Amino acid sequence: MLATGVIQLPAREAAVDVEKVVAYIERCQTADGGFFFARVPPAGAADTYHAVAALRILGRKPARTLAVCAWLRRAAVALLPGHPRTVFHLTQAGLALGMNRSLLRRWAAALGGWENERGGFGAWRNLYVEVPSELETTYYAVITGLDLGLEVNRDKVSRFVLSFQNSDGGFGGGGHSTLASTYYAVWILTRLGLESYQLQVAADWLGERASARAFNYLEELYWLTGGLEAVGSPIVDRERTASFVLACQRSSGGFSRAPVGIATLEYTHYALEILRGMGSLP
Repeated sequence: MLATGVIQLPAREAAVDVEKVVAYIERCQTADGGFFFARVPPAGAADTYHAVAALRILGRKPARTLAVCAWLRRAAVALLPGHPRTVFHLTQAGLALGMNRSLLRRWAAALGGWENERGGFGAWRNLYVEVPSELETTYYAVITGLDLGLEVNRDKVSRFVLSFQNSDGGFGGGGHSTLASTYYAVWILTRLGLESYQLQVAADWLGERASARAFNYLEELYWLTGGLEAVGSPIVDRERTASFVLACQRSSGGFSRAPVGIATLEYTHYALEILRGMGSLP
């Protein structure tokens, strides 16, 4: 069903104008057919994915859908085989737009080469500072594989992910649990069909973070609410959550990382995912 009108939020919160958000996203489509928040080509795989995913949450597709599909095909030729993150962005956008699954499986054909010695994917130590989690690459590879019907070794992946669970119930390397790692872990394990004590204690850890944590950046709230959704737990404080999300919306219609900043497609996608998880979308 197409989203129209306004997003309904808890009492005392203003509504979000859906059409204004859609207009912001559409303005970010570049002449080459993809998307880039700076609105100049070349477009990027990440921004194109975030734009398509955000529109899908609202029940929409890009106005120039054929141009986006053409851009994805050209990007696949230029960028693949590549990092599982890039494969995820291109194939998820393609799935959302109804592109041929056989083609998307070919785009993901090299994912197996990223398997590491512990059964996950990609590097899991000595990470670049901008990489939020040891489990990020494994998440991209596993979710892509599952969504495209590719073979995934569930036992090996589960053991790798569970090796990062800490005594407090959260996930993260070096004994330090983080929202990002816990988000990736619970979604991987949930998608693999694991229902266990490990997920329950992770749910408890997330619930404690939801009760005690002050929000600084939208991605933290995205990981928190998304993790709670994965384990089937409700968002604890809907009004506080909605207030922070709304404070991140800019006059352009898009959302920024924090209440001060510029709107981007990534954070617009995150904001809409949070609102969807709260049941606040039409």
